[in-house]
Amino acid sequence: MVIASLLMLTAGSRLSAPSRAEVEALAREYGMVYEDEILVFSESAKPNSPDPVIEQAEQETELIHVSIPKGISAERIAELLLEKGIIDDKMEFIDRVLQREVSIKLEAGEHYFAPALTIDEIIDQLLLPGGGQQSD
Repeated sequence: MVIASLLMLTAGSRLSAPSRAEVEALAREYGMVYEDEILVFSESAKPNSPDPVIEQAEQETELIHVSIPKGISAERIAELLLEKGIIDDKMEFIDRVLQREVSIKLEAGEHYFAPALTIDEIIDQLLLPGGGQQSD
């Protein structure tokens, strides 16, 4: 009976509510922070400065529009692509079109090109009916 009483007393002391400091220490171990700590951190950031990585990604995703009329030659298409800055070398484009034997398969229409495409990616897009990628 005495042993049972002692066990009850020690078990009862374990069941008491933890102190505020104990709760806070445990919560911090799990990542808790106070609101004023978040505000201090946020105030140190520059709210209106653009993120250069995001800004660069947005610029890279701007599509370049090229209207390809019906019946024009691969050479004229190369000139249009060169004028828009989509290709750097007109002859490289024409040579690749001839190698792939697709000069008469290039589609007329409204085409939208992402920057920095390879010659083959550009040709592949020009082979898609309806102008390939659409702008949003």
